[in-house]
Amino acid sequence: MPISEQARQMIAAETEALNSVLDNLSAQAKERTKRLQVENKTARELTSSLVQARREEDILALSSAETLAHGLKDQHSAELDTINRLLKNPYFARMVLHEEAPNQGGRREIEYKIGLAENAACRIIDWRKAPIAKLYYEYREDDEYSEEIQGRERSGKIVLRNLVDTQGAKLKEITCRYGRFVFKNGEWLPLSASGPAGEAYAKAPPEPQEGLHLLPQIAALLDPLQFRLIAENAGRAMLIYGIAGSGKTSVGLHRLAWLLAGESKILPERCLILVLSNSFKTYISRTLPALGVEGVRVLRINEWLSQILSYGLPHLCREGKGLAGTEELIHRPAEPIPAGIARLKRSLALLKAVEEFVQEKKAELQSALAEEILLNVLADPVRIKKNDETNLIDEDLIKSAEKWTAQNLRQKALDCCDDALLVRILCLLRGGVYLPNGALGKYDHIMADEVQDFSPVDLACILGAVTANGITLVGDADQKIGGESTFSAWEKLHRYWTFKDSLPHYVGLNLSYRSTAEILSLADYIQQKPSAQNRAGRHGRVPIWFKCLSEERCLQAAKQWLNQALEKYPTAMTAVICADPTQAKHILSLLKPSFGPLIRPGDESSFSFEGGIVVTHISQVRGLEFTNVLIWNPSKQNFPADATHRNLLYLAVTRAKENLCLVSWGKSSDLLPSLYSPLLRGYDIASEELEAQSRGE
Repeated sequence: MPISEQARQMIAAETEALNSVLDNLSAQAKERTKRLQVENKTARELTSSLVQARREEDILALSSAETLAHGLKDQHSAELDTINRLLKNPYFARMVLHEEAPNQGGRREIEYKIGLAENAACRIIDWRKAPIAKLYYEYREDDEYSEEIQGRERSGKIVLRNLVDTQGAKLKEITCRYGRFVFKNGEWLPLSASGPAGEAYAKAPPEPQEGLHLLPQIAALLDPLQFRLIAENAGRAMLIYGIAGSGKTSVGLHRLAWLLAGESKILPERCLILVLSNSFKTYISRTLPALGVEGVRVLRINEWLSQILSYGLPHLCREGKGLAGTEELIHRPAEPIPAGIARLKRSLALLKAVEEFVQEKKAELQSALAEEILLNVLADPVRIKKNDETNLIDEDLIKSAEKWTAQNLRQKALDCCDDALLVRILCLLRGGVYLPNGALGKYDHIMADEVQDFSPVDLACILGAVTANGITLVGDADQKIGGESTFSAWEKLHRYWTFKDSLPHYVGLNLSYRSTAEILSLADYIQQKPSAQNRAGRHGRVPIWFKCLSEERCLQAAKQWLNQALEKYPTAMTAVICADPTQAKHILSLLKPSFGPLIRPGDESSFSFEGGIVVTHISQVRGLEFTNVLIWNPSKQNFPADATHRNLLYLAVTRAKENLCLVSWGKSSDLLPSLYSPLLRGYDIASEELEAQSRGE
């Protein structure tokens, strides 16, 4: 489709605006560099003079001058750092207002550029700090606005509201009233039309770029609801729940960025992000700098709990307390924890029993060991059973848990479910948790992602570790894959939160921006949701399914599809998702000879985000997204028709942004539609092979 003349003029105007900003910033960088050199020289000379001074009055005068010089040097250094960051990524949006100006006899034109830092000379505002930024998020092009901003009534009209990608100091993409356009192979190409002026612009993910594939930068794409969640509810605890790809994790991270940049006075070193997998930990850690967030730790929940125990219960830990909070600090039993005991230890019933016991006997428990308190609670089945709403906990199970725990403690070992219980006990006794420096206290803010797989005890530890309302919880019940977790619905979490003296804000995000409508329609079928044939959103290719007679033929189909994906998206990240780690290792060995260095494993110990093919399993891809996804053998054996495997398959399907492929042999999962469903492009290679065999071919 050719680009209209109006669109070309808009692209030219945006290019000119960007070049003007870059020229201005470059000039500022040169000037600040010169100033910094002067102040640095002055500071060094004053320091040298201060060292040599002998008279008290000289020392006082030089000390004051030296402090001032170092302050100016640090100020110029910080300004130069900001300018250099802006030179790499100046802004993500530009808007032009025609604002009422009675003193000037009508309306005046005002331009703002919106980015991750401010620069008054270039009229760049920081979306987290400038109140005027709300006009970009809460109004559309051609809307009239009337808002009180910083105590002054401002009204007018949004006459231009363009979304741009300026990363790498080049205009790579623009979304405007004429559509969405990308600069590719030396020319501008249309991606999609955004409809008449004033309508919401398409929120498709940006085109794959070279380098790392991280969370999309959604500061420019926040809709009015999401922006208000971040900006207007900053002082409240918040639970964000939503469907896969709805941007809930990104909203949570942008909320933290907003809080750190605002007037809340929270400190990065007293903030924490908790996740469940190493892969997502790496993903988030590499994304934070792009949001302007530095110094915030990202840990797996078990890493964090074991770090606290290394300070609180050092007699049960190896030497090296506090070292990165790794689970290796904790002695573990030789045998895995039995499933029934794990269910009990992660239950709301046991949590309530522990909290009741500690509150009743707090005065006499101050010198007691946390593990002794846990054993005392396990020795009281009546207390535990009265708090059980599930009727799944009986006296025999509680006695087995007591015996199992006592046996482990005699060996100075803790099972993986003990960590949260013991941390909760320590928190109740001491009024806080051990921070990374070993001091008792509370975090300013904690964000926890994938909370649908956190236990009530995990959540109690988190909520007890933060100051009032300093919490953001993010999750999706449809992606719950921890079978022993006791939260089956958000309603239970709503009721559970009553133990905290706060009124949390609950919000649901129900529009997916990640996957195409065709991929989401298949996901809806898997979750047994109503058909969404007219689903709004971005459209793409219908998922493809190759049903084969053998693993060998599946391998051929997979290679063919992966080669096409690499050819079409040479810099994108493609995932082969298997049901478990053993299958992933096996499939990697079969694909490696064909793809060589382009293919790699994605497991607990190693998960990189460069372009190419990663072979992984479902528990490693929570929170992640890929341009192309191939699901390996969604068979009846790998995905039986139960709630847990329904969520697993849904999770795998919704990792795909653009293209989804299934390859299988044998009996396919009952969770999937028919091969000939309109939800799929089905290829019955198995029948073709059987026919060929019957003909003796």
